[in-house]
Amino acid sequence: MKNLTILLLSVFLLASCELFRDKAVRIESLSDMECKSGGSDLLKSDTPGSDQTCVEYSFDQDSTLTIMHYNAGFNCCPGAILTNVSVDGDSLVIIEKGREVGCKCNCLFHVEMKVYNLKPKVYHVRFDEDLVVPDSLRLVFDIDLKHETSGSECVTRTSYPWGR
Repeated sequence: MKNLTILLLSVFLLASCELFRDKAVRIESLSDMECKSGGSDLLKSDTPGSDQTCVEYSFDQDSTLTIMHYNAGFNCCPGAILTNVSVDGDSLVIIEKGREVGCKCNCLFHVEMKVYNLKPKVYHVRFDEDLVVPDSLRLVFDIDLKHETSGSECVTRTSYPWGR
C-alpha cells in the first residue's frame, strides 16, 4: 500500500509540473515580400513615410503579441525575411534577417509577425534589424502587456534605404 501511495503521489507531482511548465516563446512571420521603397504607391497614406521605421503592436490579453513592422530595411532580393525571438527576463529581442543578399540595392518591407506564448508583463523590446548601422537609431522601447494591449513606436532614420 505504501508503494502504491508513493507511486500515485509521484504521478500527480509529475502531472502538476507539466501543467505549470512554461511554453516556449515562438514567432511566426507573415511578410508580403513586396518592396515599399522608391516613393511608389506601395507606401500608402496610412503607413509611415520612408524616413521612418515603425512598429504597431496588439496583445490579445492572453499570450499572443501581433506586430506590424513598417519599413524594415533589407536587401532588395532577400529571398525570404526570417524572424527570430528570444526572451531573457524582461528583455524581448526580435531579430530580422534576409535569407539572401541577392541584389546590389536595399529596400523597405513591411513585416508582420505573431509572437506566441508571452506572459502579460512589462518587456524591454529591441529589434535587431538587418541594415541598421551602429550609429543609427535603434528600434527599442518598453511595453506593458498587463495594462497596454496596443500601441506603436517609431524611429526616424536618414541613412539609405530610409529617408531618400
